Amino acid sequence: MQSSIQKISGARALTTRLKKRAKTVERHYLGLNGHDDFIDWPKDAEIAAIEQVVRELSQEILGTDNIAPALWQEGRPFALEIQRPYTREARGPDRSNSEGQANYERAEAEYFRGFQLWCDHTDDFLEYLIGNQAAGSTASPSMQVPRNESNGLEFDVAISFAGEDRVTARKIAKLLRDNRRRVFYDEYEKASLWGQDLYSHLSNVYKNKARYCLILISKYYKDKLWTKHELQSAQARAFSEDQVYILPLYIDDTELEGILPTTGYLHVEQNSIEDIVEAIEQKLDDDT
Repeated sequence: MQSSIQKISGARALTTRLKKRAKTVERHYLGLNGHDDFIDWPKDAEIAAIEQVVRELSQEILGTDNIAPALWQEGRPFALEIQRPYTREARGPDRSNSEGQANYERAEAEYFRGFQLWCDHTDDFLEYLIGNQAAGSTASPSMQVPRNESNGLEFDVAISFAGEDRVTARKIAKLLRDNRRRVFYDEYEKASLWGQDLYSHLSNVYKNKARYCLILISKYYKDKLWTKHELQSAQARAFSEDQVYILPLYIDDTELEGILPTTGYLHVEQNSIEDIVEAIEQKLDDDT
């Protein structure tokens, strides 16, 4: 009989292979592969095998296979949610014309990009299970007590970033969550964001729900409407308190209105992701 560690290792091998296949198909729909390239499509049996192992491990380690959607969900619903913003354009025009075909191919590319994100999402949940096993916990995810919950806030850190800087945001969010910090990061909040009035909900998160707001400043962040909204909400909180709230992290040398040049900051060109996360951890630990 396989141990939990063996099952986790096997599941990770499956997610690695699935992610590679999904990437190939995404590139196929984006026209980035050669015409003669062999397309190794993701297999339904492979996806089902990953889902089965995850549920078995959840039952063994957490005592339930009823997993909260914010922690983990099955592959196809996850991928369809990533694809959803592109499906209207894909279904609109006739696919016989070039615009309709291009919209269809973009939507399909996003679907398979969703499977790549799902593999990362699944690996994150497996890390969560390992942490619970090491701690000897049998509590369900909804009963798990994160560090620093006594501060009365829902999140330790809320991350505000432009989509183009997602790779950096994801790495930071993962390391913080591995350390059992409560992180507001959109890919972890799909269920809670679904159906919400995002304008008011995100304003409330960035203004009232977190101990710190980490701002990933870049040329992309500066020009997007949603990041401006998030920044304004964070600034409203910062202005109302006589303590540090906004943690500026520069991706490039873009100047951002409202962040004074004299404000202490970190820069990704001068600090590793691990160093940045360690600095955030020190800030949070100083609050306890």
